[in-house]
Amino acid sequence: MMKLYLMLATLALSGCGPVGLKVDPEFAPYVQKFIQGAIDHNRVEFVQYLLVDFVPEIPSSQRGYVILGECDGMETPHREVHISKVEWIDLSPIEQEELIYHELGHCVLDREHTTDMFSNGMPVSMMYPYMNVLDPWYVSHKDYYWNEMFSN
Repeated sequence: MMKLYLMLATLALSGCGPVGLKVDPEFAPYVQKFIQGAIDHNRVEFVQYLLVDFVPEIPSSQRGYVILGECDGMETPHREVHISKVEWIDLSPIEQEELIYHELGHCVLDREHTTDMFSNGMPVSMMYPYMNVLDPWYVSHKDYYWNEMFSN
């Protein structure tokens, strides 16, 4: 059933799926690829409704970090990914991909942050919370991070 829902969600991105998916057109290719990756890895969590959109800005945390995106509704089947428009426009295409997949990891796969690293300083997971540390590794290890996203 969950696999079927995500297949229908994939169809929704082309305009012929369930009402439970609303994705800003700028994010549609990322969401479609992510959903297909979840199906391919048989790693599908039940999400009744998924919204992926821009917000003008996300207030910074009290620690002073800039927040680029967030997943709301983790405790419910109604999930929302919000991406800061102000930050998005300053990201490179690879950083945009990294950010949206990280947030979808939270909202679709129920993944939490992890700060685990290999001995060489490479983050073990795309769910590492700080993009500036993950960025240089992501570019050269995209296949590893893609598979890791769906294997845990």
